[in-house]
Amino acid sequence: MIGGKMTIIPDSTTGGIDIDDDGQVIILEDVNIINTSGDAIHFNELTAFTIDILGYVNGNRAGLTGYYPFADGGTFYRVNVADSGRVFGLQYALDFITSAARSSFHVLNEGSIVSSNIAVYLRNFLEVEINNSGIISGITQAILFSRSTGIVNNTGDIFGDVVFSNGDDAFLGETGFVSGVVFGNDGDDVIKTGIGDDLISGGTGGDEIWGGAGVDTVIYIESNRGVRIHLDQHHAARGHANGDELYEIENVLGSNFNDYLRGDDGDNRLDGGVGDDLLKGGSGEDRLLGGADDDVLQGQLGNDVLNGGLGRDRLEGGGGEDIFEFTSLSDSGTTGQTRDVLFDFQPGYDHIDLSQIGATSYGGSKFSGTAGEVISFFTASGGRTVIELDADGDSQADFAIVIINGAFQLDSGDFLLG
Repeated sequence: MIGGKMTIIPDSTTGGIDIDDDGQVIILEDVNIINTSGDAIHFNELTAFTIDILGYVNGNRAGLTGYYPFADGGTFYRVNVADSGRVFGLQYALDFITSAARSSFHVLNEGSIVSSNIAVYLRNFLEVEINNSGIISGITQAILFSRSTGIVNNTGDIFGDVVFSNGDDAFLGETGFVSGVVFGNDGDDVIKTGIGDDLISGGTGGDEIWGGAGVDTVIYIESNRGVRIHLDQHHAARGHANGDELYEIENVLGSNFNDYLRGDDGDNRLDGGVGDDLLKGGSGEDRLLGGADDDVLQGQLGNDVLNGGLGRDRLEGGGGEDIFEFTSLSDSGTTGQTRDVLFDFQPGYDHIDLSQIGATSYGGSKFSGTAGEVISFFTASGGRTVIELDADGDSQADFAIVIINGAFQLDSGDFLLG
């Protein structure tokens, strides 16, 4: 039958079904379709269909599925889930693939589409549009596109990652919520997230990224080279960041190469990751994380927290009352060639946080054999202050840093201790 209509009546429960007739309009009214061994509803070699779900579809593997259907390259397929509808699949809630990328697939969800793996998995479509005002939830991914260009309009809740493919895609969710990462991947994408603290990875291409409300993070850890980010200018360059425009973004996670990350007037978190990075905070109260290798951190204005991480780092707080934070004994060595360098420490204003590496007391200028003791002393040439920590009580330094902007008589008030 072509262009027919099939209604499954209310209050019924059935096993999995196959749909073979083309052009069907399928309406599930308060029905429970349960398949304990495979797929709840399977579409076979169709060129068009529409299904309206008002009831409950539960598949042990997939809720709705079609494997290499639409062999003739049909034009339009639609899945509508009403506010009373629910689609669940243990592996996939929706799982469709075409053999010819000439088809469109539309999803309108006002209910819930849920999977313990991937909620919506769509492959090899020319164009996909998902309009969500309900719930889409997947533990591995909420939405996964493969070889398909997609548009997601989200005014509801998405729990899990949204992963686009290789086209010029769009995620438009200014009033919605997404808990996972939005991955643009290849292409010139437009990504606009909404009310939560969002995570966005634009991938390659010149992407337009808007974080919206909340504290939002743009991620470049997959970049093939170092990136250059100017949040203050809404501009990005090099590597996967090349050509990106960044708006309403508070935080940046850099690449595994040498990055330049600059904040704006707000409170930013800049994480260089691996590589010799240069981080500049701007005028807000920023948190700068150098990560591995030899980094330069400049807090500039505001009350900032600077954490160089591994490697020999150069730390400059700038204006404000800054905290120089260390979270591992490996963050700084004990020799002149391996110690982290503090360029502008101001006693009475700034603090050195050693509370997470076993420092518990300040002992003046000499070790007393007490585990967790911190001491400070002037270098022989004067003009510099060395700070050392004896973590195990053997009167030997296990950690050290140097302040190069003055010989200071420090006391316990200059440190944050455990």
